[in-house]
Amino acid sequence: MNKVLFSIIGTLAAVSAFAQGSVNVNNRFGSPAVIRGVSLPGGALVAGAEWQALITYGAANTELGSAMNFRPAGTLAGAWVPTSNGGANDRIMSGVAAGSTVSLTVNVWDSSRFASWGDASAALKAGGVSSGAASAAGSSTFSYSVPAGDAALNPGNFNMANFQAFSLTALNVGGGPVIPEPTTIALGALGAAALLWRRRN
Repeated sequence: MNKVLFSIIGTLAAVSAFAQGSVNVNNRFGSPAVIRGVSLPGGALVAGAEWQALITYGAANTELGSAMNFRPAGTLAGAWVPTSNGGANDRIMSGVAAGSTVSLTVNVWDSSRFASWGDASAALKAGGVSSGAASAAGSSTFSYSVPAGDAALNPGNFNMANFQAFSLTALNVGGGPVIPEPTTIALGALGAAALLWRRRN
């Protein structure tokens, strides 16, 4: 009786811990495998250990464990390996409760060009798509709801269901178009105002 009770308590504790801000960071789902991958200019899927994927979460873009290598070219091209750099498939997001929704960002870069995501991100911000960095780095943000209640009992519910494949041909933040910097918007507004003033005079 005690063994059964302890087993039930252990299972409930494991589910509770898993539900608290957990997510499975695999980008391949089901059998046969469906891969929501990242592609290069021209359409080929990212593959090879020189490519890295780092997932961040929340407003502070907190790193969700270690970066991950991509699988070699072949049938699983476009898929990264969560455990490749000492990580795990299931990762905990501190401060994120079960039932809440948080933003996750997948950041991908070629480590033969950039030593870290920080370097790749800086290159993208400095030159944008025209810098050429977009062919070697990019990111995409999506929302993730942590399963709660009965949904938390099924480990399959912790997959990154809203993550979609994206291409490095553009800096793809949130799946939408590149948004101009505030200074660009301000300059555009000043130009429009100057044109209106000139037409009136």
